[in-house]
Amino acid sequence: MKQHHHFVSLAGLFTVATVCAFLAGCASSVDKFKHNLDVQGLRPMTGSEIKVAFAGNTMLGGNQKHMYSRYYAVDGTAKGRDWGSWGEESAIGVWRINTDNLLCSKFEGDWSKNGERCSLVYHVAGSDYTHIIVTGTKPKNNPNGIYVYQIVPGDQSSMK
Repeated sequence: MKQHHHFVSLAGLFTVATVCAFLAGCASSVDKFKHNLDVQGLRPMTGSEIKVAFAGNTMLGGNQKHMYSRYYAVDGTAKGRDWGSWGEESAIGVWRINTDNLLCSKFEGDWSKNGERCSLVYHVAGSDYTHIIVTGTKPKNNPNGIYVYQIVPGDQSSMK
């Protein structure tokens, strides 16, 4: 039962972000999303908490059109992969936690045009997390910069 409630909460968070992103005149989908997190008693993770959760593990997320994985190696290197019906792309890069307790990553190759992105990270429950890009370029396909995903053990960056 607890897992079901947990899934509903995660789905609810995603729905708020998605609906707000598509409504004309929505003042700030990010502010509404943060408010929803706050109402649920969630707070941004500290740098230490992020390091424990992410170092040596993989972020897996997406939807029916776009899937992604990001592996955060203990040594500060990162591997990213995106795939969907449009094809697949990957890049290597680096990650760090800055002095503001934000998770930051920067990738090479075609992804370098995005520069460094830094995000607030929230632990929703179990292996479910969400983050909000607060500095850096937000993707055109996700202009609010809100992501909902799972953290899985080890390097699962080649997983489809």
